Amino acid sequence: MAKPGIRPPAEILPVRMFEGVFIILAVLSGSLYLPYIFGSNWMLNSLAAMKSSFPGLSGFVSWYYSGALVVMGLAPLWKYFLSSVLSLAIIAAAVLLIARKPARPARTR
Repeated sequence: MAKPGIRPPAEILPVRMFEGVFIILAVLSGSLYLPYIFGSNWMLNSLAAMKSSFPGLSGFVSWYYSGALVVMGLAPLWKYFLSSVLSLAIIAAAVLLIARKPARPARTR
């Protein structure tokens, strides 16, 4: 691991670039399916089971049901569009987090 303020060797830079690419692709593939996972029957059934176990979650479960049922009731093209937009937002946030500069420059001694 390189110390702050010291450039890493040139041999490591391509490896770090591929590491970032793999992380971004993993986030992309995961985020494309998030709406389908959150709206799936097993997820909604598990939330209903949690509601019976923990009565304090009834407000959250009702809110979640109302949103998930509206989204899952859309036409398939709109669901695909919404999942793509959600994925784009998650990828943009991940890229900004990965490629951000340090808050303050490291002091060299």
